[in-house]
Amino acid sequence: MQRCMSDEELRMLNMQARTGCREDVIAYRRALSRTGRLCFTREDTERFLGAEECYRPLHAQGSGLADALEAAIAQFGNDEVLTMPELVHAKVQDVNKEKWFWKTQCDTLSEELSGVDQKGVWVSAGSGVVVVHHGRGLITPENIRNASRVRIIGSVQLEERLWSEFLEGKLSNGRTTELYHIDELRGGILPRKRNYGIILPFEKAQITLLGLLSRKDFIKNNLVLARIVYKENIPAYFNKAQQNYTVGNQHWHTTIPPQPEGRLLFLSDGYLGLYGNYCLSSNGRFATVVPKARGAPETNT
Repeated sequence: MQRCMSDEELRMLNMQARTGCREDVIAYRRALSRTGRLCFTREDTERFLGAEECYRPLHAQGSGLADALEAAIAQFGNDEVLTMPELVHAKVQDVNKEKWFWKTQCDTLSEELSGVDQKGVWVSAGSGVVVVHHGRGLITPENIRNASRVRIIGSVQLEERLWSEFLEGKLSNGRTTELYHIDELRGGILPRKRNYGIILPFEKAQITLLGLLSRKDFIKNNLVLARIVYKENIPAYFNKAQQNYTVGNQHWHTTIPPQPEGRLLFLSDGYLGLYGNYCLSSNGRFATVVPKARGAPETNT
């Protein structure tokens, strides 16, 4: 068992990481991952299990998906709409599969984006990348509605400037996000904050197996890891969701899009599993939780 680093050791590594050296950044993240501070707390688990649904149907004037997302954020805030890793964790912790999210499909505050990395931030310049982002990112109710108005039913089209800034960890209104390479996640590094993204070279996402997968293929799948994030939840979720020893994982990454684009991630009620190819013109249903009490002590599970 590896020793957890002291606060002083972590502080020194953090200072080194701020120099911008990639090796120092990775060393800092790996050290943080050994502190035991990054897992869901017992309080988090209880809140996730108590999630309520925010549902809006598809209608002639617009997208139920956009309406549901807008209503969920307006009523509960960005931090209280469950991401895919959080909803999967809730499903894993629901011992008897009694909660509503085992009985119906659910959208999540997770999105999958793809485009060209023009500056070569994560891959060689001009190559494609896929970003699986958890928490509020680039997809909004407004751009879902805009896509629906011009009859784009699959993906939200993104501005090149926003996409370029996003690959550097910048969001709108001065917000930021943490980005990790899939190899870092595979190596045991876990995100420190709720808003983060996992980067895959496009060709790695492109060759990812899709459809109904065996347990072995599901567990070793890079896109499944980027979507669920916490390794221990992958086999546990598979065991609960499976039918005939298979669980689904769907995506649309066949060719690099000429313009950056993205879709929200969607979780089925059962064995059909994880969806990244869901249309914008659809009903919307998100899982929302009661806002977390400020200053509440955290206890790791």
